[in-house]
Amino acid sequence: MKLLILTLDTRGDVQPFVALPRGLANAGHEAVLAAPHRFEGFVRDQGVPFAGIDDCWSVAAEGPGAGADILVHNGQVVVGQHVAEKLGIPAVLALPIPMYVPTREFPWAGMAIPRWWPSALNRATFLGVKGPAMMFGRTVDRWRDVGPAATPWPA
Repeated sequence: MKLLILTLDTRGDVQPFVALPRGLANAGHEAVLAAPHRFEGFVRDQGVPFAGIDDCWSVAAEGPGAGADILVHNGQVVVGQHVAEKLGIPAVLALPIPMYVPTREFPWAGMAIPRWWPSALNRATFLGVKGPAMMFGRTVDRWRDVGPAATPWPA
């Protein structure tokens, strides 16, 4: 099985994903970690196949991630699920911390919550996570309408 792993942002977002392709390779699978170009040396030094991201679609459709059976992405890759849908493969949202999936046990990591905060309200703190989806929603919609390539979306 071939996996494409997409991540963006800082080393703290890239480093947790380095172990995944190594473990997958040990289990007989192929995995490519696609991240910002500045992390190429770090990723390759760990013995992990690397693809620099300029455009998620080109990495997934024509680049080192082409032919992947599964796309794994973190929350910063807003188009991750859309790229996977376009390719007709499953997408897996991989989160080292509960950042995008509401939980009663923990408040959203992006908020400083006082100790007295009742855990029953933790799920409500995740409403702030909808911001990026709202902010980039029109861009993603436009991408789905006119880009990538001229191939139709799966039915």
